[in-house]
Parts: sequence; structure tokens; C-alpha cells
Amino acid sequence: MGFPHARRSHLPDSDPHRLLSRTPGLLGRIAHARHADHVYSLNGTHRELTRGDILSIFDNIQALQGLDHQIQQNLASAGKEKECHDIVGCFTIEGGAMSHLGLLPVPPHEVGLRLFLYTRLNPVQEQELVWNDEESIRRSNFRPELPTKVIVHGWREHGQREWMVRMKDAILAKEGDANVILAGWKDGARGPLYLLAATNTEMVGRMLGHFLLFARAEAARVHAIGFSLGAMTAGHLGEFFKERGQKLGRISGLDPAALAFTGDNFNGDKTRLDPSDAEFVDVIHTNGAPLIMGGLGAPYPLGHVDFYPNGGEFQPSCNNDVGKAVQNILAGKIGETLDGCNHKRAVEYYLESIASPCKFRTYPCPNEQEFRAGNCMKCSEGGCGTMGYEADSSLARGRQFLATTGHQQAFCGIQYQVWMKMAEGQGETLGSISIRLPSDGSVYLIK
Repeated sequence: MGFPHARRSHLPDSDPHRLLSRTPGLLGRIAHARHADHVYSLNGTHRELTRGDILSIFDNIQALQGLDHQIQQNLASAGKEKECHDIVGCFTIEGGAMSHLGLLPVPPHEVGLRLFLYTRLNPVQEQELVWNDEESIRRSNFRPELPTKVIVHGWREHGQREWMVRMKDAILAKEGDANVILAGWKDGARGPLYLLAATNTEMVGRMLGHFLLFARAEAARVHAIGFSLGAMTAGHLGEFFKERGQKLGRISGLDPAALAFTGDNFNGDKTRLDPSDAEFVDVIHTNGAPLIMGGLGAPYPLGHVDFYPNGGEFQPSCNNDVGKAVQNILAGKIGETLDGCNHKRAVEYYLESIASPCKFRTYPCPNEQEFRAGNCMKCSEGGCGTMGYEADSSLARGRQFLATTGHQQAFCGIQYQVWMKMAEGQGETLGSISIRLPSDGSVYLIK
């Protein structure tokens, strides 16, 4: 996958690779542009980038340069190097989890953390809990002996987003009973300051950790599910327990955010989600394309098992409009518009995996090219993987690939590999071949 050899016309130095090579700091760390002498691929179809695409990419590069300059200014002008708060403790510019951004998180009361509890006793009407008020927890239906599911949203969202409510309903229907908590941090995740929202993920992770301690929840029975910045928040939650000699049972990262969490200058595994944050970490990558090409999710492995549906960069039926990601992030649009279709598809796949009898079967493979070439349609010794809610039912680990349907619903399907061998010396001929699939008896005609 890479950039095509675009017609440069009158665009001065419009080769994104050369532009990128000149750009230091954040851009050089996160964009990962490929060489320009290749054809760019969207969902397996190849096309050259248009002049408009190149201009959008150039705008993205300039936006990233501005963002990098902002970070450098933050680091140079940081006033307070340390700030402490009751209960959650201290945050520092030097050596902190998010110190590479040169910012400190806002105080707890400015994050606006709201926790909405649902159980079998109140599957529709939420009970709002206060993160640092044990009495509010005791008065609620929260039961420490039940498994606890904590669902965390991303950039510019809130704790009652439609997808979160749907996920709560699906989990309660499947589990019978559980503590399902929709964690909203709207004030801390609001725009337009994306870098501050990214910094606030550490604060929210600590607040959630203290809440679970107040609730006397058993860490091993906690399953955190986070989308985008919410996935990185779940990572900070896991770090919170790890520092106390405990481990969360599981974290599911749904296309974890790339911007501000990719690079070589962050504070190791304290900055972003990683396998040490829980006993089991599973990640779905749906928009891991280079950021300047519209990618919003992290492309690299973050868990014990990482799933790459349709290659993990772009998804079928999404409007794969190249080059708008950076401008939309900095303008505070992602999360309230449809521009994040590929990014949000991870949520849709996960939702479907909870309720549907169809299993998203996955195959171990080193990269998308090998998968598309048909070289990875065999299961490992641990068996094939299962993407989504039941990922922990499989022993599959590492990079896992799969194809999905292009529909808006029922993304799960059975994947087949068909080999056809012609007789040696067979000349050109006309005809048709019919293939009967064993799953449903359907007959497909290939002419």
C-alpha cells in the first residue's frame, strides 16, 4: 500500500514522500508515508491520487507541521512541571505518561466524568454513580461479584452515545447480568484542543481506577472497552492497576487513536495501550492508514491479538475520501460527522460480534499483501481467531486478518478460498464454472 506516482502538473514538490522527509517532530513520527512510485489501494481497488488528493495531503502536512510546532511550544513554555490533585495524585511534564505533549491534564472536576450503571435490575434506566463517592455506589445496583464492563468513548463524544447504549443492551442480553458502565468524559474530550483531550486520557484512566477501587470491583473481572481515545484511556486504566500489583481481566481497543500516541519519544508503555495493561488485550484496527491519507487509528499491534479486517486501513462502503483527517481533527469535527466512517467501523464490527451467531473468523498473517494473495488461509496451532467480543475464546495471537462483507449490516460472513488449476497446455477457451458453497448450498457462476 502506498502513494501512486501522481501527475505533478504545476504543483511544486508535490511528492508526499519528499515533503514528509523534510518534516521533523510529530509528523515524521506518525505519518509513515510510503514512496510515491506505487499505486494506492482502497479496499483492494487501485487508483491514482488526483490533484485534489495531493493538495489535501499537502494541507494535512502543513496542519501536522503546525501541530508539531504547537507541541514544541508547549514543551518550551510549560509553566507548571507538576500538578497534584486529591485522590488521583500528581501529573508531571517530565517523565509522565503524556509528557511528550508538553501539557498537563485538566483537574478532575473539569473532566466531567459521568458514570452510568446498567444491570439486569435496571437495563433501561441508568443509575448515575459518582466516581469518588462510595455512598452513591452502595445505593446503586452495582454488585462487585458480577463481571464489570466499562465502555469508554472517544474524541468529542459523551457517555450516552447511541453506539454505547446499543453495546450496553447487547452485553446485558448476552451475559444475563453484569455491571455495565458507560463512562462519559464529555468535558475532557471536547474540542477544539485535541492535544489536551489526548492528555486528559490519563486523568480519566486514573479516575476510573479509583472508582473501581471504591466499588470494590475485582480487577480480574473488569473488561474495559474503549473506542479511539477511549482505547488509550482504557490503557491508562490498566496502567493504574498494574502499578498497584493488579491486572485488569481484559481490554478491547476499538481502532485506538493514532495522533499523539504514535512515535518514539513517548514514555514507553505508560503512554498508550499495550499487552501489559491487562491479562488479555484485543484490538480491532479499521483505519490504520497514514494520517495524511485519512487514517485515524493506530496501525501497529497493541495487544496480545490484533485484528485487521479488510487490511485494517479502509473499510468497504465507507466514503474513502483521502486527506481530510488532520483538518477535521484540528477543527474538532471528528466524532460529530460521518468523516470517521472507517474509524467507527471497529465499533460496528464489535457490536455485531456480541449479538450475531456469525463469528468473525480470522487468520494469522504477517501483512495485508500476503492475505490478499491467499497465502494465509490456514489457522495456527492455536486455531483460527475470532474477532470481537469472543476474541478471548480463541488461543490465536499476533496479527490476524479477515475479510468482511461490504454491507451496512451483517458484516460477518464465511470466507472461502477457491483454487482453480487448468490442464497443462490448455489453450484459450470459453465457458463457465459453477461453484457450490458447502455452508448454504448457494451456487455461484463464474464466466
